[in-house]
Amino acid sequence: MKKLKIYIDTSVIGGCFDEEFYLWSNGLFEDFKKSIFTPIISVVTSYEILGAPDKIKKKYAELISYGAVELEI
Repeated sequence: MKKLKIYIDTSVIGGCFDEEFYLWSNGLFEDFKKSIFTPIISVVTSYEILGAPDKIKKKYAELISYGAVELEI
């Protein structure tokens, strides 16, 4: 059975540091870490991260380490 692919944008990454979304976003990252789901990002997300704070860049790098697939536009 194929793993479910979940698209991630910058709001989900930033949600890891937002009180309102902390549990949901970090829970999803844990699922990625456990290879329950495959993270999908776009080149737009990758571009937006370039100007983000360091903690967001670090979380993005974590996502990449979980085997994120980048979609071309």
